[in-house]
Amino acid sequence: MKIEGIYMKILRIKNNKGEYSVNGDDYKNISEISKEDILLILSLIIDDSDSKLEFEQIDDTNSIPNDAEKIIYEKIYKKLLGVKKERQNIIEQVNKEIEPILTKYNITLDEKIHKPFHEARKEKTAQTIEN
Repeated sequence: MKIEGIYMKILRIKNNKGEYSVNGDDYKNISEISKEDILLILSLIIDDSDSKLEFEQIDDTNSIPNDAEKIIYEKIYKKLLGVKKERQNIIEQVNKEIEPILTKYNITLDEKIHKPFHEARKEKTAQTIEN
């Protein structure tokens, strides 16, 4: 796991293979990505207030010759980059939509969107480290 404050590369291209990581240390082939991994990466993006997450783009120096792998990588790259760019708007929209529930059940501000994502990330990261 990377130390807080250090950049973490979520998507990278190494040896002409698209790879992803949920902890910044262990990388898997992009074709192996699961729904749980995508949700964990999304939680990392939402929790990343300092823009410390990186996504390597396919270009002339970084290519993926396997067409299926390339399509998967490009689609995931575009979606994750979009979420990263819209992060603050997403948080504001979710908080706005759940405000009546928060008020009804007297939930404080720090228990809004970040806490569930943060807890899920910590749990998944701990599982990854144990394995």
